[in-house]
Amino acid sequence: MPQITEFTDEELEHAEETVAERLWGLTEMIPESAYTAVGASYAGGKAVFQFAKSSVWIVATSLVVLAFPVAMEAERVNMEIAREAEQRQALFGQVTPPPQGMP
Repeated sequence: MPQITEFTDEELEHAEETVAERLWGLTEMIPESAYTAVGASYAGGKAVFQFAKSSVWIVATSLVVLAFPVAMEAERVNMEIAREAEQRQALFGQVTPPPQGMP
């Protein structure tokens, strides 16, 4: 069992350490396996983040390229139907429902 040495106040005053020295001393208390585990966890988390980032990018760009034109065309068709209905109302004075075959 190691022997515990007690220091006097005078000895402690002369043994001042910087913050960096104290932090370096704390690193000796942590076993190497903890460093390895933390490094592996960080690497795994980074890989998952990179995969998620790439997946979100692929899904977002695919939606813009594939779904946006379809939505714009559907809106254009709806506006055309509304314009024709307004035109019919102005010309004939009656409101007729749009054809059922149109979206």
